[in-house]
Amino acid sequence: RRVLFRSVLLQWVVDDLLRRRADAQLLFASPGIRNLDVFGRTFGLKSVETLPSTEPTVAQNFLIVRVISSRQGEFSVSSIEPGGKEALVGEFAINKTIATKKERLVHISTTLGRGAPSIVYANGAAEAEDLAIQLTELLANRETTPRRDAVAQLVAQSVHPSYVLAAAVRRGVGFHYSNMPTPVRQAVEDAFADGTIDFLVCTSTLLQGVNLPARNVFMCKPEKGKQRPLEGTDFWNLAGRAGRL
Repeated sequence: RRVLFRSVLLQWVVDDLLRRRADAQLLFASPGIRNLDVFGRTFGLKSVETLPSTEPTVAQNFLIVRVISSRQGEFSVSSIEPGGKEALVGEFAINKTIATKKERLVHISTTLGRGAPSIVYANGAAEAEDLAIQLTELLANRETTPRRDAVAQLVAQSVHPSYVLAAAVRRGVGFHYSNMPTPVRQAVEDAFADGTIDFLVCTSTLLQGVNLPARNVFMCKPEKGKQRPLEGTDFWNLAGRAGRL
């Protein structure tokens, strides 16, 4: 529905602009578009010039984390170089158990992502809340801020004073999935966008047109639906949330 709304709104704005200024010069930019002549037909433009570019719209590093010792919390980070070769970035020892998927997502994301807006991918609403609770407990020493308190109060008033999201937001953590009240979900999106929260646990809802660019995206055995591995297109769509211009 969001994609349809944006398309209709875009066409209405362009049509209105051309009614006001028929000589206006329009620039349409979009990745992976092959039939650019559709803009000319849609808006009645007589002259359409194509200007292809190889400049990437996402500047990102694809990193692989490998656990060396789950008991000692030792892991390595390698980058994927052109041609598929791996280059060791560094090795870490955090002295915390990282045997389970939950432990890995929580401890590795806080170790590597602290101080930068980070998205942690969860395979469902229950897992998203669980991961957010674990992140909140791990970051319990963080001080709240007036902006975080304001978002937490909105959450408490909209859902329930004991709703776990309220406590999480005060520590800079949030979660996001489709079955949330719209005002709460919007407040979480805005809080992440303006830096009020810097850890956001998301489900596949993020693939449905929600624009939440981040510095980091952390995934471990990502799935969409029940025990269905994330497909390649969805994987890169999700990964593309990191490093956007």
